[in-house]
Amino acid sequence: MLLAKSVASDLNDILISKTVDGIVHSVFDQAIGTGGRDLKAEVGGIMMIEGIKALQHDPLTEVIVSISKPPDKEVARKVVRPGRS
Repeated sequence: MLLAKSVASDLNDILISKTVDGIVHSVFDQAIGTGGRDLKAEVGGIMMIEGIKALQHDPLTEVIVSISKPPDKEVARKVVRPGRS
């Protein structure tokens, strides 16, 4: 999971979970904080792109989720591109 804000991590830890025998289990095992300004044009999504690449090389990663405020449109195109391989 790639998160632009640390608050999103807390929220998703609650929302993205499953209950087995009455015990709540998180269904994600990694969260990468990218910083709240990473997807602005001035930064270019560097941390988000590197985070996606790292998760793509992790054999245990099945799904990558990215949560952020609305990104710069050109940065969004760059960030989505590495996720398509």
